Amino acid sequence: MQPADVFVKGLGVHVPEVEGGAAVAGELPAPDMALLAARHAFSRCGHEPTDVDLLLYASTWHQGPDGWLPQSYLQRRLIGDDNLALSIDQGRGGLLAGLELAAGYLCADPGRRTALLVAADNFGTPLLRRRSGGEVLGDAGAALLLTRELGFARLLSVCSVTVPEAEEMYRAGEPMFPPGATTGRAVDLPARADVFRRRLAAEPAGTALWQELEKRMVEIVHAALGEAGVEPGDIAAAALTALPGGDLEPVLHALRLPPSRSTAAVSHRLGQLGAADPVVALDHLVSAGALRPGDHVVLHTTGAGLTASCAVLRIEGTAPWTT
Repeated sequence: MQPADVFVKGLGVHVPEVEGGAAVAGELPAPDMALLAARHAFSRCGHEPTDVDLLLYASTWHQGPDGWLPQSYLQRRLIGDDNLALSIDQGRGGLLAGLELAAGYLCADPGRRTALLVAADNFGTPLLRRRSGGEVLGDAGAALLLTRELGFARLLSVCSVTVPEAEEMYRAGEPMFPPGATTGRAVDLPARADVFRRRLAAEPAGTALWQELEKRMVEIVHAALGEAGVEPGDIAAAALTALPGGDLEPVLHALRLPPSRSTAAVSHRLGQLGAADPVVALDHLVSAGALRPGDHVVLHTTGAGLTASCAVLRIEGTAPWTT
C-alpha cells in the first residue's frame, strides 16, 4: 500500500524499569500503560485527543477481565465517543497490521484526519514464564499518531503477507477446546513451537515450509521498499520485532544493514515487548537523534498466523519533542 500524504505526527511510550533483562510493569494493567503512552504521544506533538477518528488497540496477552474491551477503556478516558475503536488480535505483528488498516481508513474519506494506534502488554501473570526458549518477555505500552497533517515522518509504504500453513506453530500439542485460559493450563509457546518443528522435521515438506517462512519475511521487505521507491542502500536504520537467535538475519541482509543499525540492542535490554516492539524501537531511534531529515527507516514485524509486515518511513523534519 502506498498511502497519499499520511504522516506520523506523534510517538509515545511507557516502558517500566528493567529487572533481570526485561522491562517489568509489576501490577500496572496493560490498558493503563497504553493510556500513559497515548497521553505521552499527544503531549509531545500538541495534538488534541478529541480529534481522533480511529483508535486501534493491539495486544498479545490478556488485557483484563474476559469479555471486556480495552479499547473502550481508552476511548472513555482519552478520546471520547465520536470515533471508531477496535482491537487487533494479530499477535506481536498487530501494530504494523493496524498501521496498514489505519492508513487505508484515513485515505478512504477526506473527512478523516487522525488515527491513534496503541499497543500494550503486561506479561507478569500466572501461567506464563517471562523467560522461555530464546526470548525474554518485557512489558510496555506504545502509541503512534497517524495523521493527514504534516508530521515529522511520512509513511511511504506499508505491506503485509501471511503464511497460513504456519498457523499451527503456536497451538501444536494442545487442544483448541477448552481454551487453556479457562482451565488454568500454563502457556509455553516455545514448547508448542518445538512440537511443530519436530513434526515438520519428520515430513518431506517440512524443510520447504521453513524456507517459505524466511522467503516471505524477505519478500515483504522488498515489496515495501519497491512501493516506497527506495533501495536497500537508502535505509538509515531498522526498527524490528525482537526475535531470538538469528531469526532477523534474513531481514537485515535484505536491507543491507548491520545489526548496529537496527534496534537489536534495545530489544536485548528491554525484552520482547509484544505488539509494542516496533514503536518503542522507533521512538528510541527518533529520541536518540539517530534519524535526520531525509533518512528512510524500516519497521518490520512478524506475528502469529504467520503474518509479516513492513513499513517504510521518510523523516521529513525534527520531531518536536527532540528540539
